Amino acid sequence: MSTDNPPAGETTGEASTGRGRRPSRAGRGGSQLELALLGILGDGEMHGYELKKQLDAVLLPWTSVSFGSLYPALNRLERAGDVRTVADDDPDDTPDPSTPSTGTLSGELATFRSKLMDRSTRPVRARRGRKVYTITADGRARLVDLLTDLDPGDDRTFVLQVAFSRHLGSSQRLAVFARRRAELARRLQQASTTSGIDRWQELLRKRSVATISDEITWIDSLMSSEQQVQSPSQSPDIDPPNVPSRAHVPATTGGNP
Repeated sequence: MSTDNPPAGETTGEASTGRGRRPSRAGRGGSQLELALLGILGDGEMHGYELKKQLDAVLLPWTSVSFGSLYPALNRLERAGDVRTVADDDPDDTPDPSTPSTGTLSGELATFRSKLMDRSTRPVRARRGRKVYTITADGRARLVDLLTDLDPGDDRTFVLQVAFSRHLGSSQRLAVFARRRAELARRLQQASTTSGIDRWQELLRKRSVATISDEITWIDSLMSSEQQVQSPSQSPDIDPPNVPSRAHVPATTGGNP
């Protein structure tokens, strides 16, 4: 997965829509890295270093994310209005309450000189305020769009859909799971009606059938669990407040098997 550049067809900022116009969420698409960033920031604001640690935990099975990929992605999200930054106050610039006052001019001057010498030995970067990244209301809406619009045939993005499904309403999660199950059923039918041209390809086909069947069983358990936790008084079409719903009717086509 490439994380340095936007995927083909993605538009960001004002370049593709003219000055002062922001592209619609539905037309902007989004890379897996940007989806993961929005999903992580949906839980709270973070520094870039903290974001990288979280990303490594989510994406490491497929790829590692460098800071050279992380910050350009954050910049794209910030230009699109999905993320904003705030400066974190540097604790080194605040008074030290543990240093008692000497009560004499010579003592105060000595303390002041000591603090200046101490600061001069620290790296300059340590005294700078770090950027804190936080998701915006538009970013939350785009996160929901991405989670509900992704191709059910993409195995890697489905993992992200499950990982960040807490940001969806119950009916939206069920729709995502149903679309994935329909795609798996299509794959299973295709794999079950073909045969390998030799022993080794036949073994691979049988392994594929078993893997798909296992995931269908898992999806069924997810859907059953989701249906059981729904409140009897809650309509299945209710989504989180102030978050637009774009859940789809389950489809039977998707990516390549």
